[in-house]
Amino acid sequence: MTTVAHSLSLIFLHPAVATLFAFAGVALGVALRRIALHRLSLLVAAAMGTLLAVTLFDVLPDAKQFLTWPTLLFACASGYFLLWVVGKYVYHVCPACAVNDLEQANPQLAQTAMMLIVALGLHCTMDGLGIAFGDNLLGHPDVGLVAGISVHKIPEGLALILLLLGAGIDRKKAITWALGVESMTIVGGVIGFYLVNSTSTFWLGILFAHVGGGFFYMIASAVRGVLGQHTEEPRYAQHALVSGLSFISSAVLLGLVAK
Repeated sequence: MTTVAHSLSLIFLHPAVATLFAFAGVALGVALRRIALHRLSLLVAAAMGTLLAVTLFDVLPDAKQFLTWPTLLFACASGYFLLWVVGKYVYHVCPACAVNDLEQANPQLAQTAMMLIVALGLHCTMDGLGIAFGDNLLGHPDVGLVAGISVHKIPEGLALILLLLGAGIDRKKAITWALGVESMTIVGGVIGFYLVNSTSTFWLGILFAHVGGGFFYMIASAVRGVLGQHTEEPRYAQHALVSGLSFISSAVLLGLVAK
């Protein structure tokens, strides 16, 4: 009974931590709307570095323990392809990468708000799945993964509320939608918990690598979003520095956690 209670607490605890970081991003977007829009790309750069470190030094090595190289690469590619399809034919899976639409006063933004919600709901669910797999695949809490996902949740929540407000949605309704979408991370954690308890480690490794591929798509999308937002070389250097420092510090922390 104690083990069950502990497992149930993990279902909600770690996905809830990541979700709270997203909520903090939503709150920042509401409170500091104009300032946040101009500083968002720096947050995206920092989150991108952290997520890359987590994917390379945590997610993929954990999945590799149960998979051959061809299977790992195939599963990773499938995760990338899934989010690419959603991003191309539905809407940006990464809301921070769609902020250019706000700066360009895109008249179609209001019409695509629901597609944004659907696309990001899928992404948040995958975040929750990743946390659940990381916590249970190796039989111990994956603190590094939770921390990495939590960091990238801040600009995600911030960008989401900015996009919804920029689409002309009523403030109260926009906040409700943003919090609801980000809460899908917890739903993903619950789904992941039940998959973990009914799936072999081989298939869990495939699913974990699939999530890692989705993270690679998010990183690539963030790079394109930042490059598309700024054309000045000093800004490139600034973003590269922030992202590089975030990557190195996250890699060091992951190494310390692993010990």
